Amino acid sequence: MASVEAMALPKQVALPSALANVGASVNRGYKKLLADFEDEYADRLPFLVGLVSREIWFSAWRASHSMALMRLDEFGTELMPDGSSWTATRYVESEGWANTLYNELASIHANEARRAFLNGTPFDALLSQAEGLRVASLYWFSLSSAASAAGELSQASDWLHEAYDALVLENGVYMWDEATKLAEEEITNEATGAARTALAKTAAAARHSENRAMKQDVFRWCDANMASVPSMDAAASRVAGIVVPAAWRTVRDWMTEWKKLRSAGTA
Repeated sequence: MASVEAMALPKQVALPSALANVGASVNRGYKKLLADFEDEYADRLPFLVGLVSREIWFSAWRASHSMALMRLDEFGTELMPDGSSWTATRYVESEGWANTLYNELASIHANEARRAFLNGTPFDALLSQAEGLRVASLYWFSLSSAASAAGELSQASDWLHEAYDALVLENGVYMWDEATKLAEEEITNEATGAARTALAKTAAAARHSENRAMKQDVFRWCDANMASVPSMDAAASRVAGIVVPAAWRTVRDWMTEWKKLRSAGTA
C-alpha cells in the first residue's frame, strides 16, 4: 500500500472517446465497451478508471513484494542478489498485468487494505473481479493508443495484448457466474454443489495433466542444459515462455524440484 501511495496516482483518469493510431476493429470494440460504461456510470467513470489504476498497481506491488521476501530456496541458495530488485514492473514482465490483476481481485486477503482506494470517490464497494478486468481493459486500450501516438510501437503492442487478455479473463469469470446462476435455478443446491465439484475436478485434472507434461519438458531441458547455465534464475529465464508456455516463477519452482530429485538420485 505504501508503494502505491508513493506513486501519487490520480483519483480520476479520463478516457479518450476514441482511439488513435489503432486499427478500425480495435477502435470499434473500444468505443462499444466505453459506451456501456458511460451509460452506467456517466460522470463517475473517471473515478472508476482511477480506482482501477490503483488496483492494478496494488496487485503488481503486492505480488512483487512477496517475491522480494522469497530470497532463499529450500537449499539455502539465494534466488536474487538483491531481493528488493523485484519491482512491480519486473514482476508483471513475467506474469502479465492482466493475469496479476485477475489473481488479486480473486483474493480476499487484502480487501481491508484495498478499501482505502474508495476514499475520495463516489463508490462505497470494492470492484468485482469481472468489473475490474473490464475497466482495466479500457484503461490499457487507452495506454496502447497513447504509446502508439508517441512512436513506442512495442509498448503499444504490449498494452493492446494486456487489454485483450483482461477481456478474455473477464469473459471466463462471466461465463462461470452465469452458468452457476442457471444451474441454481434448475437443480437443487446439493446437485449444484456436486456439479461444481465434478467440473472443478475435471478442470483440475486437465490443468494437472498439462502441467505434468510441461514439467517433464523442463526436467528434460535441465538434464541437457543445466550444467552450462550460470544459475537457476538464468535457466528459468531461458525456459519460461520459450521452451514451455509457463510463467517464470512456475518454471523456477520446477527447476528447484528437479534439483532436489537429482540430489536424491531419483531425477
